Amino acid sequence: MSKKNSEELVLPEPQEQLLKRFLEEYDYLSWMTRVTVLKLLIQRPELVSQARGRLLSILDNPSLSLSDESIVDRMKMDLHFTAYHSTEALLALIFALVVDPELPWLYLTRYTSSDLNQMVSQLANKGLSTFHSDEKLVAKALFFNVAPGQVDDLVEQSTEFTVEYIRELARQFRDRQDYNSFKHGLRTMKPRVSSTSISSTNGKPILQWSELATTYLEVGARFETDGHMVRCIKLVSRAIDYEKSARIIETNTHLVHNLLEIRMAQVTGRKEITLKLFDKERNAFDILRRTKIGLSYDKMTISREPIETGYPPRNQRSTDRSADPVST
Repeated sequence: MSKKNSEELVLPEPQEQLLKRFLEEYDYLSWMTRVTVLKLLIQRPELVSQARGRLLSILDNPSLSLSDESIVDRMKMDLHFTAYHSTEALLALIFALVVDPELPWLYLTRYTSSDLNQMVSQLANKGLSTFHSDEKLVAKALFFNVAPGQVDDLVEQSTEFTVEYIRELARQFRDRQDYNSFKHGLRTMKPRVSSTSISSTNGKPILQWSELATTYLEVGARFETDGHMVRCIKLVSRAIDYEKSARIIETNTHLVHNLLEIRMAQVTGRKEITLKLFDKERNAFDILRRTKIGLSYDKMTISREPIETGYPPRNQRSTDRSADPVST
């Protein structure tokens, strides 16, 4: 049994065992699996043709139009939404490991949409200083918890990158109407090429381009006109940049790995851990903007000793859970 907010919880197994199961079996590799499969299909178009043939055979619908390109486009859209999913998972896991490091699985199970909005808002506005005034200290404690004297420069660079990345990632995640339309009952339509243009003040187009996009409805705010209330429903197209999505997924995967690796070392007392570190060429905004870049990371197995902040990295103002940024 466990107590939380004066509520007695009857757990399915001992708390320590539940925590270890969570840390060992958290399936963050599913995100990169999708990235890898899509890149393979783009490189091997004959595999797409085989997949199309099998789909047509399974669906057995003569009126169905299905091209190789449409299959790849759907997978690009899937990657677009997977980037959102991995972002939500990363941001929520940060809160779970800080607010409830002994039962993060339960925290993730119980948080609500309102809690998520609050998490994202706090990280977008305050970054990791949501938890402690020194956000670099928080980043080191959560993601790069190693003793001084071991790859200090790379740890410092990785810390600075992560501080910037988490804040900017949360800012971008605030605008996720297309993600909500996808995960709540599949309200988004199939991907299609959409044309976008920028016009001058006299209405003459000065720049026009086409790109793959997903389409959904967005409900606007109510307003009064001519004595009655009106609400506008907008048809919105959101561009799909699968290369940017792949960069976000890869970076989120590495950060989630570090979170779990460090917590597992603390639970088991393991003295060596493998962390992903970010070199000095890595810039958070390069990953999150629409541009074509390559990614490189350093993987290092290092002796692990806790840094001075301890765990979790929080201001020592109160141990009362009601004072937490987000409570469940």
